[in-house]
Amino acid sequence: MNKTEMGKILYIMQEQYRAENITERTINAWWPIFQSYEYKIVELAVMLMANERKFTSFPAPASLVEYISIIEGKADPSALWELAYRAMGKCTTFTLETFNELPEQIRMFFGSLNQLREYGLADIDELKFTKLDFMKELPTIETRIMARKETAKLLDASKGQLDEQHQAQLNRLIGG
Repeated sequence: MNKTEMGKILYIMQEQYRAENITERTINAWWPIFQSYEYKIVELAVMLMANERKFTSFPAPASLVEYISIIEGKADPSALWELAYRAMGKCTTFTLETFNELPEQIRMFFGSLNQLREYGLADIDELKFTKLDFMKELPTIETRIMARKETAKLLDASKGQLDEQHQAQLNRLIGG
């Protein structure tokens, strides 16, 4: 992420948290922390934080890094469960868009917005078993996510090779 994108992120956060004006000094302080992250990931983390309304004032950089870790699948299971638990608590106000902003592990566990709502309306005693199931299934879910990403990489690589082969055949046919 470049400095301009960092500024955009901070301005989004300023609007969400009604913070004081963002200055060049603020951007320069935050940018070294986030320069290695992709803009879209950081933007998604900010939106996730805003949707949860967990913070009443402008959050610290470490809080944003924690949300980025969750999105990137590097969060510890208890942090993911906490996020899932809060989502269940707000299930009646969730839209499909809000559900789709949740980390992939949580979306895969619940399967759909309707399923999340069902869990959210369950008795508190049932949620103990839901947490156990979540923790038990999380390694499998993360393995499936990694396998899907690896498959997508392989497909992209093979598509590139096929495109090169087709271009070579086309060049031979047209004499180029």
